[in-house]
Amino acid sequence: NLSYRENLADSESIVDGAAIITRFDPAAGKPGKLSIEQGFLERMKLKMGDQINFDVQGVQVLGQIVNVRKVKWNSFQPNFFIMVEPGFLDEAPKSYIAAVSQLDVTVKNSLQNKLVKEFPNISILDVERTIREILRVADQMSWSLELMAILALIVGYVVLFSIIRNQVLQRRWEINMLKILGASFSEIRSYLLVESITISLMASAIGALFSIAVSFVLTLWIFNTSFALDLQTPLISIFGVVGISLSVSLIAAQSILREKPLVILRESN
Repeated sequence: NLSYRENLADSESIVDGAAIITRFDPAAGKPGKLSIEQGFLERMKLKMGDQINFDVQGVQVLGQIVNVRKVKWNSFQPNFFIMVEPGFLDEAPKSYIAAVSQLDVTVKNSLQNKLVKEFPNISILDVERTIREILRVADQMSWSLELMAILALIVGYVVLFSIIRNQVLQRRWEINMLKILGASFSEIRSYLLVESITISLMASAIGALFSIAVSFVLTLWIFNTSFALDLQTPLISIFGVVGISLSVSLIAAQSILREKPLVILRESN
């Protein structure tokens, strides 16, 4: 599918080559200038300067790649893999595409009715309705993923509680010896909290960095769109995980922390 326009759309940007500012002259005997979308260029194994011959209803037309464009397909603007120099397709049969945005529902419905009445051969696509349906499905998937994440967190904190409880029991003698040597309750608690903060902070930071890396790969290589880093969610996740981990640690160690040192002395006797 070929198209042409005088200027780039907001969803396009040139990543290689120069913009097409000339108009095709058939009498010059030179190939028409072509602008190729980056992903299409890679899939077709093309490169800058390659020539492509088009068969337009039996008429052979030669074009040459002069620039490569990056297109944001999720903008839902009319975009094409190959854009040609203006004048290249003037004599060829063509269809015209236009996009109208930010219309009130009443105005949009009225406009659609008038267009269909005056021009029955025009096809109208309600992109807003399509996007709304996609977002609805995405919200359902997001809810399922969030539920799975919550269940995973609950199971994880149960395991964390068990691990911390086991570790504290194994260090019971050490903790009570610190009490005998004069350490206060707040000092021992701070000692355990520093350990818990260090471990949970490292774990949550590594998890956040890994999630950002996965998002980056999925955005660029799977969805083929631009990546925008939002630090708010990872930071909230890190501090949230650290806070909950500290609470679980205190609950798991509370009974040992408040235990009287005399108990271990009696047990040792």
